[in-house]
Amino acid sequence: MKIAARSSYLLTLVWTVLFVAVFFPCLREPFLTTFGDGAAVIENVSIRSLDLTSTWKFFTTFEDNTYRPLTTLFFALEFRFFRFYAPAYHATHLLLHWINTLLIFLFLYKAGLSRTVAALATLALDIHPMRAESAIWIAQLDNLLASFFCLLSLLSYQRYQKHKCRRWILGSFAAFLAACLSDAAFSMGLPFVLAAMDWHARSDRRPALFSKPPFFLVSLAIIFFGVLGAASSGSLFAADNAVFLGYSLIYHAVMFFVPAILSSFHPRPAMDGYVIFAATLAIFLCVSIWRMRRRYPDLFFGTYFFVALFAPKAMSHLWAGPTSFFSDHDSYLPVVGLVFFSASYLKKTVFADKTRRNLLIFAYSAWVLWLSWIAMTRTMTFKSDISVWTDALKNYPRSETALYGR
Repeated sequence: MKIAARSSYLLTLVWTVLFVAVFFPCLREPFLTTFGDGAAVIENVSIRSLDLTSTWKFFTTFEDNTYRPLTTLFFALEFRFFRFYAPAYHATHLLLHWINTLLIFLFLYKAGLSRTVAALATLALDIHPMRAESAIWIAQLDNLLASFFCLLSLLSYQRYQKHKCRRWILGSFAAFLAACLSDAAFSMGLPFVLAAMDWHARSDRRPALFSKPPFFLVSLAIIFFGVLGAASSGSLFAADNAVFLGYSLIYHAVMFFVPAILSSFHPRPAMDGYVIFAATLAIFLCVSIWRMRRRYPDLFFGTYFFVALFAPKAMSHLWAGPTSFFSDHDSYLPVVGLVFFSASYLKKTVFADKTRRNLLIFAYSAWVLWLSWIAMTRTMTFKSDISVWTDALKNYPRSETALYGR
């Protein structure tokens, strides 16, 4: 136990060093005025004052057809102290990203992974280039805040599972509400994850849904307003939405393990054979994993975690209409599910043999170093508006949005 504890502490130090090496350059980067930061901070007059009246307004009005009062309040607090000094915003958001990484480690450890395996898994999440975008792009504060509160809700619910104390379920619900007030689409799938946690813990083959009506009522309310917005845009019943959702699931899952095609944004793809194949593959995998859920509970829980948290965010993009686009940061928290079942499988199969374990550690170290290098290049991509739009044009040279933005 002491050796495992020392290993986890050493790995925590390693991921902190990598974190500083990868993300430190972004402290010199300015606001991206044409790529979200302008609307969030520079041109956002609502955050210029911070008093009871303005705070009440945050919680009673919609901003750009979105309801994220806690995110707006956090920006107002930052503006109160930092004004237009971009490095201070970057430093604050990087700290929040590092705290989220630590909370992920605690969640994975309490979900059944050993300290060493949980620390190794978290090491990749700390510097993964797909997650880096949320840490270095100031406008993506809603991702960081929603993830922070979602993780607090998950950890509190794990305590509730262990102690059956009412204050922990109340704490989990309070954190869930805070997550929804930070980014509703990002957080609304959390009740389904909590229900899956009951099943995975094997405390009851029938998830204790009776303890979660408030969670599901909040999610249903978010779905209701989302459906109203989609109906007004005419994209609610678009037949290709399900196809694009399946494609997006496959894309983000593959890019997590092999992040070879990353971009500052991804336009909605054309309905071609590749997209249809990816959607069909997504359906096949989901059905297969569902049928194997009792034989491979970790695989089922990890996949369920990924789909339940990612699908609502993806649908919010699809319902926005044909001009909507996807982003790599949409999977900031959902990929924790992919890490969980991968680490659990390797722990049970490879770690049992010393030779295979050493080979795995070598291969994993090489993979993490590769991820670190890509994350560093992604950090430099966000050094200016021109570099961001140039990156988008490199991947999508015919994108009118990227051409106009540049």
